[in-house]
Amino acid sequence: MKNGIKERLWLCAALAALLLAAGCGAQESGGSHLESDDAAPAQTVSVGQGDAAIALSLPAGWEYRAEEEPSAEGLGYDCALVFWPEDTPACAVTVFARQEAIGLCGTGLTIEPRAWESGLEATAYSERLGGEEGDHFWYLLIYNDTPVCCAAEYSGPAALWEEYGAEIEEILGTASLGGGAEL
Repeated sequence: MKNGIKERLWLCAALAALLLAAGCGAQESGGSHLESDDAAPAQTVSVGQGDAAIALSLPAGWEYRAEEEPSAEGLGYDCALVFWPEDTPACAVTVFARQEAIGLCGTGLTIEPRAWESGLEATAYSERLGGEEGDHFWYLLIYNDTPVCCAAEYSGPAALWEEYGAEIEEILGTASLGGGAEL
């Protein structure tokens, strides 16, 4: 069982490295994520079409990249939105759509339901890795009742999840999935 976790961690780390190499490198710092410009509107970002469509509302201070082409890397997807705080590209989260369901072994994972005021529901799977210090955090959110499998994944430093996790989950709660997703 430990080999499965190590293998999954390796795949997540490989995916994160690919995402960073594909353009999530060093970004100019725009200030702390805690500083907000209340007048700055959120931006709606989207990718995909039909059942494999995703739209999110990103607040000011967050950047994104749309992945239009299918990928077999990591969990694989038909399309994806990758977003991160503009001053912290190492905190990238990938929201993706794929035709196949995701199979997970729950051993060692924390499994929690999520629900937002919009009526959107999901199940969050997470695990802190890295020994006693738990310096790595893996998070997978699988949305319920979507036309195709829609999920979000973060794999990175635990400290970044502790700092940005609540904001990330708020953003994930703005998702519109499938059927020509729009906000």
